[in-house]
Amino acid sequence: VAALTAAPADVAPTPPVAPKVSVAGPTSLAVSWAAPDDDGGAPVTHYLVQYDLDESFDDSTGFARVPVEDLEHDQGRYAHVLEALTTGTAYYVRVLAHNAAGYSEPRMAASRADAPVYRIDVGKGSTDFMLHVSARGNSESTAAIAAGATASDVAAAIMDLTELECGAVLVRRWDSSDYASTANMGDVYDLVDTKFGYEVEFGGDRDAALEISNYQARYGQKSDAKFDGINVTLAAAPAADGYAIKPAYREPSAPTRVKLFSVSRT
Repeated sequence: VAALTAAPADVAPTPPVAPKVSVAGPTSLAVSWAAPDDDGGAPVTHYLVQYDLDESFDDSTGFARVPVEDLEHDQGRYAHVLEALTTGTAYYVRVLAHNAAGYSEPRMAASRADAPVYRIDVGKGSTDFMLHVSARGNSESTAAIAAGATASDVAAAIMDLTELECGAVLVRRWDSSDYASTANMGDVYDLVDTKFGYEVEFGGDRDAALEISNYQARYGQKSDAKFDGINVTLAAAPAADGYAIKPAYREPSAPTRVKLFSVSRT
């Protein structure tokens, strides 16, 4: 009697791991997730990213079917941007994985609209500083950042850290200065003794933490002393995960190179 053998049948994968959604722009949302814990015995071929106006995912459901090879992939997470959405409208997003046996169960994407916000105050006379960023057990310090650096430069210094995956970082800057009084009308004065303020929002990572590095960039050595005149404080802590999120406009960075003109004696 011939022996009978049978190969185990493939099954659908388990759901994608930890989907997250954040605001990417006035008409777009950024979605990220990790691969399923179990692919069901067959490779995952594509992901289905669905969005809806409520949690029912019925007639109003929109979707993006994205092949694995077309997805951005960085440090274990996939990313896709949903476009052509309506500004100010709340959306719910979920992600499904697909293999030869079919689709996984869907998993809702948690909103990252409440990411942490840190305030950096750079006092008068400060020169350069370094930021130390921590997330999910990893940490790294930025290169030296000049006092008065643009908001874009501060954001780039954080996003350039290779040991971390902080996602999008939004930085706003505002300045305050002193000026000398004068009896001469019509003179133009460069503002002096400027204080710089930065607001850093980790739009893609609610686990991120920010502090001043104890690495003295100026001297190339470590020190327990903090940079004088520079402070980092937590301005807004993240709340619990939510699911509805609205595409929205972001505020512009603060003006730079502000000058004060004397127009009258009063």
